[in-house]
Amino acid sequence: PSSFGEAAAAEAEDDDRAAALAVPSNHGENASTSPPAGPLPDPVDAFCSDDGTCVRRDETGVLGKPGEERDDDDPRPPSSSSPPSSPRATTASAAVPTGKYYCPREDNHGYDYVFYGSLDCYYDSPHAHDSRDDSSASMTGTDLGDFVSPQLEPGEVAPVLWRHSGKIASQYALQVGLPPELIVSLLQYCDELGITDIMRKYTSTDPIPPGEEGHNGRFVRLKSKDGNEGAENLWYAQRPAKKWQSNMHWISPADEKTHEEYLRVLADGGFDTVLEGIGDAMGLDSLVAYHLTFIGVSHSERGFKHHDTTETHGGVYNVIIPLLLEDDVPPELILWDDEEDDARGGLKYRIGSGAMMGDDAQHGTFECDYRNLTNAKHGGLDENGNRVGMRLAATVYIGELYEENVEKVSRRTLTQIFPPRDRKWLTAQEARHWQRPHSEYVHRNTMKGDAGRRAFRKDDSDEDCEDREEEGMCESDVEGTRKRCPLSCGVYIQEGPTNITRVDETRV
Repeated sequence: PSSFGEAAAAEAEDDDRAAALAVPSNHGENASTSPPAGPLPDPVDAFCSDDGTCVRRDETGVLGKPGEERDDDDPRPPSSSSPPSSPRATTASAAVPTGKYYCPREDNHGYDYVFYGSLDCYYDSPHAHDSRDDSSASMTGTDLGDFVSPQLEPGEVAPVLWRHSGKIASQYALQVGLPPELIVSLLQYCDELGITDIMRKYTSTDPIPPGEEGHNGRFVRLKSKDGNEGAENLWYAQRPAKKWQSNMHWISPADEKTHEEYLRVLADGGFDTVLEGIGDAMGLDSLVAYHLTFIGVSHSERGFKHHDTTETHGGVYNVIIPLLLEDDVPPELILWDDEEDDARGGLKYRIGSGAMMGDDAQHGTFECDYRNLTNAKHGGLDENGNRVGMRLAATVYIGELYEENVEKVSRRTLTQIFPPRDRKWLTAQEARHWQRPHSEYVHRNTMKGDAGRRAFRKDDSDEDCEDREEEGMCESDVEGTRKRCPLSCGVYIQEGPTNITRVDETRV
C-alpha cells in the first residue's frame, strides 16, 4: 500500500563524499558472504582508513588522525586512534558479526544530514537470521542482499548503505532497531484475531481476485480485544490490480475504532522506543502513528518502482516491520539509489529491524515465489496439501504533522479505506505520540499513555444516510455512501480529548 509518483532526483555530491568508511575484515575475500572462520578484525584497522584517518565515536562523530596537533580553541573533542572495546551494534544481539565494519560519517555522504555524523559504527551482520541457528550454512551471497545489515538496538537508526562500497543508497531510506516485544505483540494480535490465517488463505488457495484496473477489496469482521463477548472490529482487505502480477494482500482498519485498537497493540509492544529514536535521530519535534496495515505475500513477478511519501522534509516515514520471514530466500525489498537511476539492490529483511521509507525513497517488492519452497514454514496449504511460504509484515506510517503540512500528507500518503483523506482528522493527531522535550509542546504524551487525539466530529453530508446504512450501503458503496455518511457508517469515534497544548507564545 503506497502512493505512487515519479521519482524526485535528490541533489548529491560526488560518490567519494557519499562513501562511508568500510574496511574489510581478516576473514578473507568471502568475509561478506560467509561466517567468520577466525577472530574479528583488529579494531584499530577496522576503525581507520588507509590514510590513517580515524573516527572518534562520541556524540559528534568528529574525524581526525591519531596524534594530530590541535588548536586550543578547536571545539571538536580530540580524535581517538582506537574504537570502543565493544561497539553498540555488537551488543544488540548474541549473533556474531560476520561482515565488514562501517562508520557512517558526517563528511562521507552527499546530503545535508547532521545526524549521520553521530551514528555509532557497526558491523555488517548478514548471517544473523531470526529463525535458525545454522542459517548461515546455506545462505548465499544472493540471499544476503546488497545492503549492510546492522544489528541495531531498539530505537537506533542507521542509513541504508551499499555493502560493496559503503555508500548511502537513499537520503530517506533508513533502518531502525525494534524492541523484541513489539514483534511478539503484533504476532499475537494477528494470531488471536485470525489475520495470520486470513493471509495464509489469501496467499495460497483463496486469494481475492485482482481488479482489472484498481485494487479489489472486501470488508472483514474480526473479533475485538475490548473484552466484550461477541464484540467485532471492521477491517478491509485488498489486493492490487492485475498489472502488478502479485498475490500481495493487505488488511487495514476500516474505521477509527479498529485503528485505535491497533495503536494499543503497538503501545503494548514498546513502539514508544521506536518513535523516540526516530524523532531524536531525524531532528523532529513530534510524531504520531496515523496509518496502519498488515501485508502478506507469497508470489510477485516484478517489483514496481514507487515511493510512499514526498516533499515532507524528512518528516513522514512508512516503517515496515517484518513479522514472519521464510528461510533461504532472496531479499524482500528492492531499493533504488538516489543518484543512479538504474542502480537497484535487494534489502534483506530481518526480524528485529524495521525498514523506513521516507521522502522519494524509491522501492518495490522484490521478485519472489514462495509457493514451491521445500522448507516453507509460514503459509497456507496448496491444493495438494503442501505447505507454501508466506511473508508477513506490519506497516506503520509515522509523521510530524502540523497545520501547514497535513493537506499534503493527507493527499500523498492516505491510500487506504481508513483514515480517509481528511486534513481535519490528521490535524487532530498532531504530536499525539511523541514530542521532543523543550519543544513547543507542553504535555509529554506517549503511545503507552495515549489519551487520544484532539476532539473531532464529522457529520453526514446527505439526509438519507441512516436509510442507506440500514440497507448495507456503508460497505457496498465505499466510494459514495461511506464517504458521504461517515456518522451513520461509524467511520469515526465522534469525540476525543485533547492533550496537545502549545506553550503560550506571549510567555516565551
